[in-house]
Amino acid sequence: MSPTTLKRLVLALAVLIAAWFLLRGMRDTGADGRETLSLAALPPTAIDQIVLVRALDSLDMIRNGSEWSVNGNPASRTAIEAFLAAASDTSFASELVARSPASYQRLGVDSATGHRLTISGGGKVIVDLWQGERGPDLDGFYFRAAGESGVFLVRGRFAEMSGQPGDEWRDRQLARIPAASIGAVQVERGRESYRLSRSGAGWSLAGGKIADSTKVARFLALYADLRATGFPDAADLPAIRFDPAERIVTLRDTTGQPLLALRLDSAQVGFWAQAKGSPAVYRLESRIVELMAPAESTLVAR
Repeated sequence: MSPTTLKRLVLALAVLIAAWFLLRGMRDTGADGRETLSLAALPPTAIDQIVLVRALDSLDMIRNGSEWSVNGNPASRTAIEAFLAAASDTSFASELVARSPASYQRLGVDSATGHRLTISGGGKVIVDLWQGERGPDLDGFYFRAAGESGVFLVRGRFAEMSGQPGDEWRDRQLARIPAASIGAVQVERGRESYRLSRSGAGWSLAGGKIADSTKVARFLALYADLRATGFPDAADLPAIRFDPAERIVTLRDTTGQPLLALRLDSAQVGFWAQAKGSPAVYRLESRIVELMAPAESTLVAR
């Protein structure tokens, strides 16, 4: 190889290396403004509504004061705040994978096949994204900002929470009632009915029977943090009947005012539950219902 040819090769290689470092620097610094997907800060108190339009279970989450609802049912404020925090986290991983509209349908981010996520506050849409198919090896999802060309593969908590089913956004808590605030409990089990009343430092049942304080404490402790195991599907709702209810549990405070009135109806697996004054229906395991509405004989002191 002649010295001239060698010099030309070295020069060409130097140019290629310089170009590679330049492109790498632009990508790492986001110099073209398109290499990463970043969202605005989303403090929960500034957000009024989150809407995710999907083919199977569209979600409409609305804030009312400090509380949230999802499709008219109580929503988990913890889940929503975690989602907004994940969306605002500038460190979540995103990778530009396409710009051509020809790829939108394949990646599921076009208006015909994509799911649309909008986050609004103060009467303005703050985030507007098309969410598409799963990424390679079911890792992450493809996203495209409405009106923009870039398609990003986004991994991490924000992407995973965007794809979770509607039940995961709902509040599963039926009751949060400290035992010390309960003064009486009325339990109806079909034809059987009894009343458990606080009597000084202990508890009593009708007919002068003394209740076992340890058993009563375990019974009432359930209502300090009573959570559902799930919710009915839309197809289940027409068959759910609470009138008459198979079991009813009514908790009252020490002044006789109602704290909770819970109606229970058996399902194929477990029970359905509904609190008086609420349209929400929850699923409970049978073993939990037996502890929530025990037979009177299980509470009598021996």
